[in-house]
Amino acid sequence: MAIRRSIALAVIALFAASAAAMAADEEEEVMSLYQPRDPCPQVERIVKQAVDEEFKKNNQITAGFLRVFFHDCFSRGCDASILLDGEWDAGVNRNSVHPRVRQLMNEIRVKVNKQCGDQAVSCADILAIATRDAVAAAKGPNVTTIPRGRFDSLTPQDISKLPSPLAKINDLLTLFTQFGLNDPADLVALSGGHTVGKTTRACGVARPDFRDTCNQNGQQVLDVITPNEFDNQYFVALTRNKGVFSSDQDLLNHTRTSALVRSFANDKQAFFRQWATSITKLSRTNWLTPSNGQIRRDCTKPNSKRLLISNVIDADLGFPASA
Repeated sequence: MAIRRSIALAVIALFAASAAAMAADEEEEVMSLYQPRDPCPQVERIVKQAVDEEFKKNNQITAGFLRVFFHDCFSRGCDASILLDGEWDAGVNRNSVHPRVRQLMNEIRVKVNKQCGDQAVSCADILAIATRDAVAAAKGPNVTTIPRGRFDSLTPQDISKLPSPLAKINDLLTLFTQFGLNDPADLVALSGGHTVGKTTRACGVARPDFRDTCNQNGQQVLDVITPNEFDNQYFVALTRNKGVFSSDQDLLNHTRTSALVRSFANDKQAFFRQWATSITKLSRTNWLTPSNGQIRRDCTKPNSKRLLISNVIDADLGFPASA
């Protein structure tokens, strides 16, 4: 009798387990209906491979991507508008953005189109990922929190809000707040992007200690200690009064930013952690939607009206559909 009872209990338990498993499978299936699948997981590999290969030939590509990404996000938002004629060559962008960035963006665009279709990943997403990977290639932090899902601008944008090398810290703090970067640590960390790259057109606004050398050479590195490596030496240079622009050096002298400069100069990992936070916040600035943006099949020009309509139809689940 006891044996029969044990067998019966075992059978009941088996049926219960099977029912639970079926319910779990059904729940997972139902959940999947409401969770859009990534239309192009391959994009991460495609972008990283292209950026790493370029960096081996040209280590200035890191500074190039950083400048293009910052200028793009600070025009209106991270929408790849900077890659369009009319913004790429306008005002301070002219002769300041690296031409190879635009070329490489379209080379990556072609590869992504081939792998995933031309409506799977926006140019704005590719630019954000490539900037992240370019920083990592220069021994900087590998930021894993950069999200995707942006849409591209149809038109070039106003660039009048781009930060000036002569800007006062209070003005910069106000500007950053307008873009959701309301922590002074965002300004200090993102200014740390000057740890790579050089200026070729702003010799006249460099601080006096660098102006003559800049004019003679036609350029001036922005981190005078390790200009080709993404590290915290830019902040170390500030503590030695070696900031190239007044907007750099004044970070050490302002009550809301001075302690942060010294902290980052003393601790590279503290800078890297804040960089990851701040660049992710910047990358989320003012995303476009299918109703006012698109996924450009060529990063340098908008699509036809027909493709704009297909974007709206295909974006119901949060990702544009793969072609």
